[in-house]
Order: sequence, then C-alpha cells, then structure tokens
Amino acid sequence: MVTRDFSGYEVAKALVNKGNFQWVRTPGDHAVLKWEHPDGPEVKKRSVTIPLHDRVRVGTLRGIAEDAGAKDFEKFCEWIPESVTAASERIANGDDRHTSSDNSLGSLSQNSLT
Repeated sequence: MVTRDFSGYEVAKALVNKGNFQWVRTPGDHAVLKWEHPDGPEVKKRSVTIPLHDRVRVGTLRGIAEDAGAKDFEKFCEWIPESVTAASERIANGDDRHTSSDNSLGSLSQNSLT
C-alpha cells in the first residue's frame, strides 16, 4: 500500500516543482497554487489550496488530488514522494530550473489526470 502520510509542504513542493503549479500566495498557514493550461487559461486552469501542516489528513489529500486534476488517488500518492525526491536531487546538483520535459504530473496525466 502506498503511503498517504505527507506534510502540506511536501504536497505543495511536488505540485510546484513537478506539476507546473505556481505558488501564488500564503494566507495564514495555507498555500494557494494555480495552474494554467500551456495554451492559456481560457483552455483550462486549476486552483489548489494546501494546508501547510505537518500532516495532511487523507480526506484533505484526496481533495487536493481532485483539485489538482488527478483521476487516480493512489497514483497521485505514489507521485508525490517521487516528485519531491527528484526535485531535491536536481537542486542538490545545482540545477534549480524547471523544464517542460521534467513534468511528472504531465506524464501522469495520461493515466490519472483530466
């Protein structure tokens, strides 16, 4: 079984670093992230609010996955640690650029995102 025990910061980090979401603001202890379709916001856009708590409850995590466009909650939970690890390795190697070819959420979309 895949872990569902993530901090809000881990979830936000995965969506920003690998899912092409932008961290827009932080009202209180929540992060507000936005995503726009590469062809423009008139095609599709998403907004996700993530509590920056030490642990995000499963129901909240499921809602975040749905708001982010995930169709398969289990695959979304598998994707988070992979994305956080890949982003951390990239930064440790001195490469903090975001590239479109480095979009795991995009490749996940074939199976589980709308």
